[in-house]
Amino acid sequence: MGIGITDQISFEPRVSLNYFKVEGSSASWMMNLGAGLLYHFSEMRRGLYVRPFVSWDHIDVGGSSASQFAAGGGLGIKTGTGRVVGRFEAGYSHAFKNNNFAASDDILLLLGFSFFTK
Repeated sequence: MGIGITDQISFEPRVSLNYFKVEGSSASWMMNLGAGLLYHFSEMRRGLYVRPFVSWDHIDVGGSSASQFAAGGGLGIKTGTGRVVGRFEAGYSHAFKNNNFAASDDILLLLGFSFFTK
């Protein structure tokens, strides 16, 4: 969900929960909290944008848990007309090393839709 702050900046919080259970093994779950700021180079509904973001992942498997922070950014374009527009983005994410995880880097290719209420 994105929240317009100004005509050129929007805030996108993100929450996801995943639960996995395989018969005969411990349950595991993962939570992700993230936020991004989109800077729209033209109007909010179409055109180029840049999106820096941060995220925090927490995983719990059989009573053992660990967390990891990540940050990155993307460059994308919104195209279309009306209240629903297509969104295409390429980006990069870096997950930081800690006691439980090694550092990692990801190249992102995202395809999605933006829905506008007004």
